[in-house]
Amino acid sequence: MKGFCPSVKLLSDLLDKDSTLYGDPKRHEELKAILDFFHRGLVTQLGETRLIHMLPSVPPSQFSIRTVNGLWDFSPFLCGAGLSEALSMTYGLAIHIWDYLYEPLCVLHLHNMLVKKGFLIEPVDLWDTLRNPLMDDCFAKGERPDGNFSAAFEAVIRRQRSLQERFQNQAERIQLCRTAKSLNDLLDPRTNTFLKTRSLLSHAGWNSSRIADEEINLTPGLTFIMLNDTNQKRDHPTVRITIANTHLVRRLKSLGFKNDELIKASRSAHSKGGSIPQELMEHVQSNVPEEYQVEIPADNRSGGPMDPSRHLAVLGDDIINDICGYIKPLSSLNYISVLACCFLLFEQIEKNLRACRNLSWIQAYEQKRDDKRIALTRLASTGRDDESLIIMASAFERQRRSFIDHISWESLTDTSKVTEPVRPDDGTTFNPKSF
Repeated sequence: MKGFCPSVKLLSDLLDKDSTLYGDPKRHEELKAILDFFHRGLVTQLGETRLIHMLPSVPPSQFSIRTVNGLWDFSPFLCGAGLSEALSMTYGLAIHIWDYLYEPLCVLHLHNMLVKKGFLIEPVDLWDTLRNPLMDDCFAKGERPDGNFSAAFEAVIRRQRSLQERFQNQAERIQLCRTAKSLNDLLDPRTNTFLKTRSLLSHAGWNSSRIADEEINLTPGLTFIMLNDTNQKRDHPTVRITIANTHLVRRLKSLGFKNDELIKASRSAHSKGGSIPQELMEHVQSNVPEEYQVEIPADNRSGGPMDPSRHLAVLGDDIINDICGYIKPLSSLNYISVLACCFLLFEQIEKNLRACRNLSWIQAYEQKRDDKRIALTRLASTGRDDESLIIMASAFERQRRSFIDHISWESLTDTSKVTEPVRPDDGTTFNPKSF
């Protein structure tokens, strides 16, 4: 299901069924009201002038003889701005809902366990691909377990159980409500319990300089830009340059990058300024030992600020990948339709387990509890009930779904084929494979 609006209707119906399962008609009342509010906002406010929904007596726009929408129909900028706002808002809303409901987390852990234990011969494309953008948030230490699945599931669920984290999240939400200037600010996923990954579209209002080192996703362009702004220090006796030990630098070094590689990356991210005459460079070189290589001096920075066009060019692939690329298309996924698939999958599993009076189902569902599906996932992850695992695997097989079916576009974009890579003066090519 491609569209956000049809997905909202389907999910609302499934939430009603879930309320019946728990015997609480008001279980999802607030959530449904929020979904309805967003649905109406997307339909009536984004990409169109508000006058279009007013009285028919409103005169046509000067840009169109037929409609009051006028400039909105002809301006790529206004259309693009409306689309980017819609993607950013729906992502923020959906991630908050995913964080509130446990079904996606349970499905991802069940799918991983069934594949690793051999109950599913081939992974289901939707759940297997979905792990890429959400791996760090849905699995402890960002790694899918190969065994001890019960402990891996508990390690994630325990975040919500921690009293300290509850108080911390509550304090962050209160602070966010005080400082938020827009709806997008209120939807900041940093205050979530599980899913804290932010899309590039919603991150710092498109201003990359406002993104803290510890918050950035390690996408090529943004990483190079942040390195370009990182302080560097030259040791004059050895002429060795070291880069400041920031949070970003420590993250990259933990991934195996060395100091010299980070220096090179930071310098290749910007166009060099005015050139020093060759004669002067040769003169300076002739007055130092042969083993020393004279370089253009730095002003305690790696390369100085980039000009705006250069800045946008370096970020280009990151933006495309966030919206419609293969690497990490956070903003392009219809999370509401995927959530509906989670509910449909659990409905099928529960129906089949109930039909055979499975022991795990009896323990999880025939007791009055508010976390039936967490309990079922916890029991399944122990691996002691093969009957339930076979039934679950059958439901996954019966509802095989493709990741691309839940993307907002007809296809995803391979940036290495359709965009011109940015090539700085030293010939370095920026592409998703750089990191």
